[in-house]
Amino acid sequence: MFINENPIPVNEILGSRTRWVFDAPDRVESMILQSNQDLFRSPLKDYRVLARGPELTKVQIASLQVMVFDPLSFYDGRPLFRRFPSLPNFAFRVQREDTSLELLVDLLNPGWEFYCENEFHMGWHWVDREMVTLAKALFPEYASESSSSMWKRGAIKKLAETKN
Repeated sequence: MFINENPIPVNEILGSRTRWVFDAPDRVESMILQSNQDLFRSPLKDYRVLARGPELTKVQIASLQVMVFDPLSFYDGRPLFRRFPSLPNFAFRVQREDTSLELLVDLLNPGWEFYCENEFHMGWHWVDREMVTLAKALFPEYASESSSSMWKRGAIKKLAETKN
């Protein structure tokens, strides 16, 4: 794992409204999305939701906050290496008062996209194992027992077929 010795403060990465919503959310919803190679930098409304999970517990919200607010969780561009763009396949809708924030996550090729009002941020994240663990806890009926696999064999395909 790459460790950034001089992390950029989160307030220089994420916008003030995004940070405000994540600081004290009223509720957080979880969803499995269908990946779509044709979507690039698209908000949640453009994705097909395959499954809606439970709202996160206070402990799960705290875990997500640690991931988001830790500057070491964000890639700062050094060292440069080639990687495929992320294809979100999981999402969180974070609500605080009347403001909604969408966090779209690629669980296979660690990347995330934040959408909150007119704020947008995307990038590589270093919390892929933690994020996969959280996703599996939210969707145990689809989760693989194997640490090398995320979902049970055929689970996502079956979800996509039932949504047609």
